[in-house]
Amino acid sequence: MEKSNAKLFSEGSHRRAGILACSTSRARGVRPDESGETVQKACRSWWRAGVVVRRAVPDDRRVIARVLRNWCEQGMDVIFTTGGAGFSPTDVTPDATRDVILREAPGLAEYLRFAWGRKNELAWLSRGVAGFRDKTLILNLPGDPQAVRECLKALRRILPAALERAAGRPGETPNGRE
Repeated sequence: MEKSNAKLFSEGSHRRAGILACSTSRARGVRPDESGETVQKACRSWWRAGVVVRRAVPDDRRVIARVLRNWCEQGMDVIFTTGGAGFSPTDVTPDATRDVILREAPGLAEYLRFAWGRKNELAWLSRGVAGFRDKTLILNLPGDPQAVRECLKALRRILPAALERAAGRPGETPNGRE
């Protein structure tokens, strides 16, 4: 089943993915972007994304929103943000994402919290959101690389179906055709 979903993701034109690290220390180059690297590997190997762009920006709501809007206008299929989704006063990624999205996808955000929460109860302190701006899906992931890995594992099978539906194609479910 996973093979058919991986194929589904890459049918037609290659999918375009953006990875935005929302972290002042990563934007300054003080800390490496391990989470972004993890997402990039998953995009290329699991979902065969043809174009992957990465950038790190400081914890600034306006800057984050501007990059998200720009990438949506460039036709990204999916944008993953990493970091900035907690309770700290500087954690503004969900707020910036809400400034950009037109339709929320609350089930995806809850699913990601659940996936990571099975291993670490602090996952329930995430304010991460998910939603669409036109046909671009934006997903807020945690900043911790291990949390990102768990969230990506959870998305591995359902992300292709979400993107197909956003594009107006029913696609496949993990258990077969819709």
